Amino acid sequence: MAVSTLLMYTAYPKISVMAVSIVAAVSHNVTQNLVFVLISGTALTFGYMPYLILLGILSGGIVGAIIMLIFKKVPKTVFEKAIGKRYP
Repeated sequence: MAVSTLLMYTAYPKISVMAVSIVAAVSHNVTQNLVFVLISGTALTFGYMPYLILLGILSGGIVGAIIMLIFKKVPKTVFEKAIGKRYP
């Protein structure tokens, strides 16, 4: 969540919501795997990293596409009311 929030506030107009979603999903999967390695003390789970990255790209792409559809279908006034300021 921190990665997506950081990207949305710093680079959103330059990069798409789809890219933010994919980066956030991949970083989430990688971070969870790293924490598991630190807790369990075994590096064998690094073998799952390529699969976790691919699944992060897939799930981030799906979520990003859904968010883009929501942004197109829901009026901007709804977002402006929710965040309390003008939405770009």
